[in-house]
Amino acid sequence: MAKKAKAGSRPRVSGKTATRRPVRRPGGEETDALVVPVRLAPATVDALDRWAARAGISRPEAMRRLLEAALGGLASYAPIEGPD
Repeated sequence: MAKKAKAGSRPRVSGKTATRRPVRRPGGEETDALVVPVRLAPATVDALDRWAARAGISRPEAMRRLLEAALGGLASYAPIEGPD
């Protein structure tokens, strides 16, 4: 009986046998970046998706840009100023 494939892997055929190797995502500029899972309300995700669509970027890229802008990490994005 054949073994089930592990989640996150795809078959790699070598000769007559197939082996499994992990699926790897392409590295970005920051290869030492951390993965940070976050829980968001559906309304927040909808707003994020609309913002990303208007900017023509993916949801993860939108999250990175918005966080960097809010924290003043990018000169090209003005930080959000609070009431004084």
